[in-house]
Amino acid sequence: MKRHILILFLISIVGVAKAQDSSKVRVGFKIGWSEVYTDRSSTQAEMNPASMRSLSAFSGALLVDIPLYKSLSLQPAIEYGVKGQSRKYYNATSAMEYKIKYWTLPLNLVYKYKGFYVGAGPYGAYAVNGKFKQGGSSRDVNIGENYFSASSKNNDDWSVYDIGVNGILGYKLWKFTIGVRYDLGLRDIDPNPYYSSKTRRAGIEIGMLF
Repeated sequence: MKRHILILFLISIVGVAKAQDSSKVRVGFKIGWSEVYTDRSSTQAEMNPASMRSLSAFSGALLVDIPLYKSLSLQPAIEYGVKGQSRKYYNATSAMEYKIKYWTLPLNLVYKYKGFYVGAGPYGAYAVNGKFKQGGSSRDVNIGENYFSASSKNNDDWSVYDIGVNGILGYKLWKFTIGVRYDLGLRDIDPNPYYSSKTRRAGIEIGMLF
């Protein structure tokens, strides 16, 4: 499934690029630092809900800038990075941390004006693997869609897919870019039906566009 999604994404990039003036299509990369967290809620009343915290994470992306009309362009990208969750209960000595590695495919419509740019669009993400850590112990995160019961050891911790929208804002000087971004997850990534968790990410990025 992951290969099929990546192949379709690359085919769509090539198709759109061929339809435009290839001399104006540019490629580039970005690296970023972000604060990631999840917006978590419960379908049941909780006397002492967990305190949600953010995690620091890095990411890297390859992108294509495809001119559409004057100052408007389409920017598909493929990104590898970390999202996750940190939560701490009032009676716990340490926080529970989930760090999940994702392949993410954002597709942004970008407007440019005198070096400044602003853009937005949807993204789809695929969770590759992850680590759970609490105190001095850690284990691999179970990624999937299965939840059996509160006492089951076969429950999955994190959903495979994430879907959402993202926005970017920045400035380009010569070939260099610097900007900020925000991701708003729209899909519940918690397999537990009694909770809803949606990803959030805010960060800064630097890059080059050749």
